[in-house]
Amino acid sequence: MYTNNKLQLYPLLRLAIAFCIGIVAGNLLYEHITMGIWLTSGIIFIVLALLIKREHIQSILIAATTLALGGTLMSRQLKVTDIQLPKETSQYEALITSTPTVHGKVLKCDIEIMSLNGKAISSPINAKATILRDTTTKMKLNTGDGICAESVLEKPHNISVNSNFNYAQWMKIHGYTAQTFIPYWNIHPARVSLGKNAYDRLCMKARIFRDNLSKKLFADNGKDKEAYSVISAMTLGDKSALDKDTKNAFSISGGSHVLALSGLHLGIIFSVFLLLFGHSAIAMTLSIIGIWAFAFIVGMPPSVVRSAVMLSIYALVSIINRRSMSFNTLAFAAIVILVINPLSLWDIGFQMSFMAVAGIFTLYKPMYMLLHPYNKLLSWIWGSICVSLSAQIFTFPIVLHCFGRFSCYFILTNFIVVPCATLIIYMAVALIITIPLTALNNIVCYVIVQAAGLMNRSIFFIAGLPGSSIENFYISTLQTWLLYIFILSNIAMLRILKVRN
Repeated sequence: MYTNNKLQLYPLLRLAIAFCIGIVAGNLLYEHITMGIWLTSGIIFIVLALLIKREHIQSILIAATTLALGGTLMSRQLKVTDIQLPKETSQYEALITSTPTVHGKVLKCDIEIMSLNGKAISSPINAKATILRDTTTKMKLNTGDGICAESVLEKPHNISVNSNFNYAQWMKIHGYTAQTFIPYWNIHPARVSLGKNAYDRLCMKARIFRDNLSKKLFADNGKDKEAYSVISAMTLGDKSALDKDTKNAFSISGGSHVLALSGLHLGIIFSVFLLLFGHSAIAMTLSIIGIWAFAFIVGMPPSVVRSAVMLSIYALVSIINRRSMSFNTLAFAAIVILVINPLSLWDIGFQMSFMAVAGIFTLYKPMYMLLHPYNKLLSWIWGSICVSLSAQIFTFPIVLHCFGRFSCYFILTNFIVVPCATLIIYMAVALIITIPLTALNNIVCYVIVQAAGLMNRSIFFIAGLPGSSIENFYISTLQTWLLYIFILSNIAMLRILKVRN
C-alpha cells in the first residue's frame, strides 16, 4: 500500500518542483533569457520526449518541459508588470478600488488608473494611494468612485529595514505597479468607467456591493463597534474599521488568520453546503458555485482565490470517488495557482497556506495516533491540538523569517477563535437570509455580536499573558532553509525508525 501511494505521489510532485524551479529561473534570468527562448526550449523538450521511448529519459524531458513552461510564464508575467512610469508629475483618471481607510491626516486606498496625461492606456495601472485629507470639508471617497488627480507615480519601494518582509515584492506579486501621494487640492471627483471590459466592470460592482453590504449589516457607532469591525473583516474582508490595538492583539495571540479571508473561512462556507445537502455530487457542485460566488463578492483577493482553487479541486476529486486530499492534489492546486500568477510563488500567504496543509498531511495522523482517545470530546480536543501543531511546525520558519514573531499560546488561541469564527460565519449567512424578518434578524445580530465580543475579549486576554509572544526574532533566508531541512530530516528519521521497529 505504501509503495502504491509513493508511485501515485511522486509524478505531480516532480512536476510541481520542476515548475517552481522554472519560475525561479525565469525570475533570475529575466534580463538574459527571453520568453521566446524559454518557449522554444519547452517545445524542443516535449518533441524529444515524444520521439525518445526510453522511460527515464522521457521523465527527464517532461520535467525539463515543465521547467521551461515555468520560465516562459514567469518571463511573460514580468514583462506585463514591467511598466515604465513617468518621472514627472502626472495627471490621470482613476477608480477607487478598495475601501478608503483613515490613518491620521491621510486616507489610504487602492486605485486603478484608467488614463494617464490625457491618454487612455491599454492596461490599467494598479496603485496604492495615500491621500492627504482636507479636514475642513472632510472629503469622502467610496469604492467605485471616479477621481481626477495629479501626483508623482513611483515604483513600489520597501518602507521598513527592521524585517525580512519585502514590501516592494509584495506589491509586485499582488499586481500593484505604482504608489503615490496625493494632496487633497490635487484630487477631484470625475466620471470614470468601471472597467475596460465586462469582467472588470462586474468585479468592481461586486466590490461596491460588498462595501454597501458591510455598511448595511455591520456599521455601528456604539459600544459594539469593535465587534462589528471584526465581523466585517471575517465575513466580507473589509478591515477598514479595525483599529491598531485589535490587529496587534490578534497578531500577538496567533489569531490573525481569522481576520484575513483564507482557507478557514471558505472551508466553513464549504461545510455549510455539505451540512445542508450532504456529500453527493450535486452538493459538491453547489459548494463549488457557493465558494466562488463568495470569492467574487469579496473582490477576488489572492488568498480567497487560492483557497477556492484548492477546495474546488478537493470537491472535484471527491466527485470522482477519491476519498480525500493528498499531496498529489496539493501539488496540482499549486501548479494551477502558479499558472494563473507565477509571482504567487513569492507570496507569503501562498507559502504559508501550502506549508500548513503539507504539515497537516505529514504530521497530523502520526501525532493523533500517539494518543488516539476514544472519548468524542477528548478526540476533538486532541485532534484540534494535532492540527494546530502540524500546521505550526511547517509554517513557523516563514513567520520568523518575515515577521520575527512567534505566538506562544497559538494552541489556546485556536481553541477559541476557530469555534467562534465558525459560529460567526454561520450567523452571518443567517443574518443576510433574515434581513426581511426584522425580529429574527435582531436575534441573529445579537448572537453574532456576542460571539465576536467573546472572541475579542479572549484574544486581548491571551495577548496580555506573560510571554505571549517572542518578538524581533528574525532569521535569514539561509537559516529558514536550514530549519526546514532540520524539520524534514527529523520526520524522515522518525519514519525510518518506525519502519525498522
